[in-house]
Amino acid sequence: MGIDRLLNVSEVAARLSCSKATVWRQTAEGNLPEPIRLGRLTRWPESELSEFLAELKSRREGRAS
Repeated sequence: MGIDRLLNVSEVAARLSCSKATVWRQTAEGNLPEPIRLGRLTRWPESELSEFLAELKSRREGRAS
C-alpha cells in the first residue's frame, strides 16, 4: 500500500474543473470529502477524492440505465 498523495485546494479545483471558491463551498456544504487539516494547511487525500468522483460517475450511469 502506497502513501496517499494530499491535494491542496488548487489541485482539487483543477481536478474538478471549478474554482477554489467552489471547492470551499462544496466542502462546507458536505458535498465533497472532508479535508485533513495539518496546522494551517488543508489537504484532501487523493484516494478519497478519486473514490468520490467514481461514486458520482456510478450514480450517473445508474440513472442512465
